[in-house]
Amino acid sequence: DDDDDDDEGRGTSSIVEAPEQGTDAPHPSEPGRTKFFKRVIKRLTQGGLRYASYYSIQRDEVYVLIGAKYDRLAQQADILDFQVHLHAARLGACLEAGMPKYNIAPIRLGTEVDGLPVSKYAPCDHIYAKYDTNEDLVPLYSTMADDVTRAPGREAARFRSMQRIKLVTNILQASRRYGGGGMP
Repeated sequence: DDDDDDDEGRGTSSIVEAPEQGTDAPHPSEPGRTKFFKRVIKRLTQGGLRYASYYSIQRDEVYVLIGAKYDRLAQQADILDFQVHLHAARLGACLEAGMPKYNIAPIRLGTEVDGLPVSKYAPCDHIYAKYDTNEDLVPLYSTMADDVTRAPGREAARFRSMQRIKLVTNILQASRRYGGGGMP
């Protein structure tokens, strides 16, 4: 649901199907289903996730749509030192300007030696780094707005869809002691 996304980036959603009859979860028609469902929802909300639930058409399964705000995804990416792609032009500009606040002098990277190209790639192409929520570093990360295959009119997302799924899954599985859902 696009209305639930915050201004900084798109949230993410995944559909999780409650286990079928014969597994640990009670069937939706059994009396214990409410207790199981409440326990799952409590773990989701403790992990900082959002949810929406609904029955299947046959009303024999419960589907839970799980989502996370950008801030929660960024927090988890920072905790995991999640590798993200850096935007080549913004990284190049940052290197040339340096970061005096952090005592980093300007760096000039050449692309030729004796008039011959060093590589077919520019010095800042295909660079990945760990995600950090530091406000000076966030602009260096590539976004969906930088991707030419992005659908027109779509808002830029800080994390790609597969990255968002990985982060939400990690939040679900992380120990409750560390702010996760504690789900196997």
